[in-house]
Amino acid sequence: MTGYNVLIITFLCLLTSISHAAQTPLYRFELIIFEYTNSQYSDTETWPVNPGEPDDADVLSSITSSAYKASPATNSGGFIFKLQQPRQLILKKEARAIKRSSSRKLLLHTSWVQSMHSEKQARPLAIKIGKEYTSLESGPDYSGLYSDYSTPAATPVKHKQLEGTIRISISRYLHVWTDLLFRRPRSSAIADNSGYIDTQAFRYRDHRKMRSKELHYIDNPSFGILIYALPVKPSGKSN
Repeated sequence: MTGYNVLIITFLCLLTSISHAAQTPLYRFELIIFEYTNSQYSDTETWPVNPGEPDDADVLSSITSSAYKASPATNSGGFIFKLQQPRQLILKKEARAIKRSSSRKLLLHTSWVQSMHSEKQARPLAIKIGKEYTSLESGPDYSGLYSDYSTPAATPVKHKQLEGTIRISISRYLHVWTDLLFRRPRSSAIADNSGYIDTQAFRYRDHRKMRSKELHYIDNPSFGILIYALPVKPSGKSN
């Protein structure tokens, strides 16, 4: 292959990349997550002992307990993620109402800009917020399969109060998928001098279709989510 052909192919690839970036819309999202402090909300339902774990593979970024702390901004492979500053928040009135409430506790109030992709292409954001619990967990028990198998000793594992993923895609509407695991101490659990405490996990998976410029509410017995979306102009300003 001649140098001229290589140059043409490189140029065409660059044009394709630029065209793809230009066609990928940007949206600004604002997210509030709060806990219901009355434990009876979850006590009214029956829950599986082992609800499984949300899949956090191939996450675009991670949002932690600090309301404005996340993984570094991402801008590669056509995926863009950038956390916004506190002064850019819009849902301040809603957050204040939650803070004043005796039955709700604010866990997260944050905002970010991300590129929007189809359902197949969209990548999730990892959520790890709230109190941190350290519990003793044992590995799988294979003693029924192998006569000489010894169950490994329990090891301390740290978990946040709320962990999981939120994934947002775009088609005709915006689509939001949440897969979140909420933990709380069991009613009979008392931390000993070691600091370990037994927790109960509740897994909530949801899918919602949403419009931009409308406040959407996702509710379950343990916590609530408020989410708001705005399209971002090429200049970087929200519409």
